[in-house]
Amino acid sequence: MTKTLTDFARIIFWDFEFVAKPGERPDVVCLAWHEAGQTHRLWRDQLADRPPFPIDDETLFVCFVGNAELGCHLSLNWPLPANVLDLSAEFRCITNGRTVPAGKGLLGALAYFGLDGADSKYKDAIRDRIIEGWALHQQRA
Repeated sequence: MTKTLTDFARIIFWDFEFVAKPGERPDVVCLAWHEAGQTHRLWRDQLADRPPFPIDDETLFVCFVGNAELGCHLSLNWPLPANVLDLSAEFRCITNGRTVPAGKGLLGALAYFGLDGADSKYKDAIRDRIIEGWALHQQRA
């Protein structure tokens, strides 16, 4: 049976930041998620042995590039969510064969639909900071 958005008790938008070394599992730096109007953030040292949210059949997880989020679940030895909507895959289906002026990433998708997104220089700075690794967070705190 196909579910619609109204069939879910919870919809969670989630995103990990991580360092990816070739051939290795992601080294998780942090997790952010948004649910019911509230945003949560946890650094790696704050993550437990189970996800901080339900991953049951009543929850829909929404992300952009789902293999990254699911890879982080596996890296943390967490079970995978029952329901995932990957907006990257959806965007690629919508734009297949079309020119996408701002690229096929999240910022490109936002621009395509006329939505505001983070400045690309800001996003690059954040990504560069994440690549430094999660331990620096503790040193700077």
